[in-house]
Amino acid sequence: MWKKLALLSLSLWVLSVAFIGYRFVFGNAKQVDKRMEISLAPEERELVLGEMRLLLKGVKGIINGLSQDDFKVVEASAS
Repeated sequence: MWKKLALLSLSLWVLSVAFIGYRFVFGNAKQVDKRMEISLAPEERELVLGEMRLLLKGVKGIINGLSQDDFKVVEASAS
């Protein structure tokens, strides 16, 4: 009787661990990627990258100003 109960408990534990592991690895959500690639001319690409660099420079200035509690730097970087 105890052997059957022990085997049943062990098998249920193994099935539970396997199910949780499967869900952890593969998940249960569907990934839907609706992004599209946009082809740009070299001049347009440089313009977009330049704007991105400018925005990142501003964000860096804001973060540096906040870390030093210097709100004039934050204001200058945000504008």
